[in-house]
Parts: sequence; structure tokens; C-alpha cells
Amino acid sequence: MKIARSVCGARARLILAVGVWLCGANADAQAPEPAEPPLAADAASFEEALQRETERTWQAFGVARARISYPLGASTGAGVLLGERSREIDCAMQCELSGWLASVDAGVGGAQFNLGPAYLIGELGDNKFFLTRRYMGYAVRASVLRTWGDTWRRPDREWHVGLEGEFTVVSLNLTLGFYRRIGDEDARRPWLVSGGIGWGF
Repeated sequence: MKIARSVCGARARLILAVGVWLCGANADAQAPEPAEPPLAADAASFEEALQRETERTWQAFGVARARISYPLGASTGAGVLLGERSREIDCAMQCELSGWLASVDAGVGGAQFNLGPAYLIGELGDNKFFLTRRYMGYAVRASVLRTWGDTWRRPDREWHVGLEGEFTVVSLNLTLGFYRRIGDEDARRPWLVSGGIGWGF
């Protein structure tokens, strides 16, 4: 009789131990994974946003200007800025561009062809191509200048090559250039200094 009771007691203890083990395993399986610490989640989100902000893409933009300058006189110009911008910002609002600017100006005293690196902060607004607002920008470019008509203190129909710098703030445009005349006529004045003020970029 005592042996039977001992056997029954051992079985009961074994069944109880197995039940406790099964309940513990089930609880471990259903336990939620520990949540990511808030600081780590914020850091990951910041890194993703920074990566999107720093990814760059190229896009062509139209620019235009009108100015009074020497030796062109009153002139208008237009060009294309092939600029690199943030992939996250489409320039409908303010954006930052850096790239290459090719432009042409024509006026009463001559014409000018320009190519060089440029930087500009502006926006398209409702336009899809032309930058309608220019907040700040600058460019340094190689330039070819052809004079015609009555240019003050310069012979007619001269070719010049040189460098021109441009600075724009809130669309107010300032330019300064230094040119060397091509050809040997009038060797007393081989150099030309140009300058202008206008609106645009």
C-alpha cells in the first residue's frame, strides 16, 4: 500500500513539474520583443532624413537677366543652369543649386557668350523650368565678347576673351569682367574692363 502511494505521489509531482515547464515555455513564446529605445529610434529616423537630404540629383533650370553694362549698354540675356540639388527638394520652394551656367547676352553695343561654374539659391514657384526668384548667387565664367555699333571709347567690331564674375542678391545683379582683345589693331588698348548692374541672374 505504501509503495502504491509513493508511486502515485511521484507521478503527481512529475505531472506538476511538466505542467509548470510547459506554462513557462508558452509564456516566453508569447512575450513581446523588447521595444527599441526611444533615443535609438530617433537617431535612426534622423540618419534616414539626413541621407535623403544629402542625396543629390542634376536638373536643368532656365535663368534670365536685364542690365546696363559697359560695353554692351542696355542688354538682355538668358541661359541654362545645369545644377545639382538635393533629391528631397524639388525647387518649387527655395532650393540650393551648384553646377554650370551657360548664357548669352545681347545689347546695343555687342554680344557676350559665357560658360562657367555657378551657385544659386532660388525657387521655381509655379514655373516648371525658369527660376522665378533668385535670392543669392554667384558665378565665375569664361567669356567671349563681340562689340558692334557705337561703343564708347572702343572701336567697332572687336573680339575679346576674358573672365567675368557675377554676384546676385535678391535678384540685384552685379558683374565685373576683364578681357583681352583678339587681333592686333589698336595695340595701345589691348585690355578691356567691363562692369554692369541689372536684374536677374
